[in-house]
Amino acid sequence: MSSQADIDALFDDAPAAQDAMDAASPVNSETGLATDFMNQYNEITMILDMLGDMPELFEDIANWKPKTYAEHFEASQFQDKDKIVAAYDNAPEEYRGLFDGCTMRLNALLLKGVMILGNMIEQGETDTLPGAVALISGPATQLMDNMNGIIHGSTEVADQSEIDALIDGDLVARYGT
Repeated sequence: MSSQADIDALFDDAPAAQDAMDAASPVNSETGLATDFMNQYNEITMILDMLGDMPELFEDIANWKPKTYAEHFEASQFQDKDKIVAAYDNAPEEYRGLFDGCTMRLNALLLKGVMILGNMIEQGETDTLPGAVALISGPATQLMDNMNGIIHGSTEVADQSEIDALIDGDLVARYGT
């Protein structure tokens, strides 16, 4: 963890972001990121993991759309939501760039996955549903692990090439559109 002086230096031109760095804040003082953002992904992946055995749960995710960081916190119950968003806006690029890249990949994977799973269920292809769910869930978990690591100060992320290939066509090739 950084010293308070290091944190102050990161946010010299962002007083609102600095104010978010108190002990009660959900914002990591080193990265400017908050784990609460991950809740939207925890919910959908929990349902995805059960979907292979319980296709009727699909209606719970059929209309899922990811929220941006700002949208997520604006809709939250946090009192200091503006400060949390300001901390994100001023987060060091070494974390923010990695985090945003993982977020973009995860959103693409989940949106494409939900579409494909919905089509499979609609066409009665529930026998292959567990395999499709596993193909989505594994990489989604890897991306979420990367994002959690970044939130907590890691700049080491797992190789994304397999996930990119999955998003760019492997999932569609295996299970249709």
